[in-house]
Amino acid sequence: MMRLGQATSASGAAAFQLKLATRLAGVVPTIDVSRHTIVFTHIGKTGGTTLDHIIKVAAAVRGKRACRPRPPRGRSMPPSQHNQELLHLDLMDDDQLSSCDYVSGHFPFGLHARLPRPCLYITLLRDPIARLLSNIRFGLDRDKWPRDASVTGLVEQGRLIDNMQTRQIAGIADRDAPCTSKTLATAIDNLRSHYCVVGVTERFDDALKALITLLGWPDIAYSDRQVSHAPSDSDLESRVRAAAERYFAVDMELYAYASALPTPWRPDILKGTATGNARQESVLVTSPLISFGNRPSALLYSAIFDTQIRPAVQQQGGEVVLV
Repeated sequence: MMRLGQATSASGAAAFQLKLATRLAGVVPTIDVSRHTIVFTHIGKTGGTTLDHIIKVAAAVRGKRACRPRPPRGRSMPPSQHNQELLHLDLMDDDQLSSCDYVSGHFPFGLHARLPRPCLYITLLRDPIARLLSNIRFGLDRDKWPRDASVTGLVEQGRLIDNMQTRQIAGIADRDAPCTSKTLATAIDNLRSHYCVVGVTERFDDALKALITLLGWPDIAYSDRQVSHAPSDSDLESRVRAAAERYFAVDMELYAYASALPTPWRPDILKGTATGNARQESVLVTSPLISFGNRPSALLYSAIFDTQIRPAVQQQGGEVVLV
């Protein structure tokens, strides 16, 4: 039995949007991905929680194992890392990693050195100003700091890490190490050499469709997860912008590089020219606002999705959007 939750916008109006992402028409994978471990470098506040959940359920319906490694029992993360959950690679258990088909988490680049199979990295990057604003609002939602907290002060106190995106992609685990032009060059080289899909949050669906096509997933019907609810205003946005320009300038350059890529996928990973959407026979429905009995997701025939799920969403005042 399917149940729909109720989402509202800041104005109180119904705001339930179920997005339907399909595979890309006109392109096909050039490699056998079943021989690779897929590694998702999850950078906080980039839309990664939504993608992480999609990875988990998509892996399950394909009989794959998705893991989000935690420190081994008896070993904890240093207190300095608790604020942004940056996980050092040496805290991960080799046995756990070797059994995973998909690995995701807040860890820096470099996990491939610990894996028995070749790996394909994926990641999402976000406009540093928007990402910092989301981070601040996320902290407000959880009472981590007051609304009038100095944004620059949060960075200087180590509660927020400067240039976090560049640090993770460059493989820097030491939060106190300087982030320089050399760090940026390393990050860009890693993106070019190791990452098969580099998405940007503002074009999330382009990256998701590339993953559907590359990894053989069914079509994905989803809605966003872990969205900040604390209100914004011009004063907060001004303070965030000033802090981002001062402490996240390297991230801005990395984001500019990623935004300028002609496609979110590396050219040698998919061949052909994308010509639009190609609906498949099945749809994986995964949304925090839809449940199927005790299950948070379901793999359905496309015809059932179109004749049952779509009308049910519309009857609740929502909409299904082909992206």
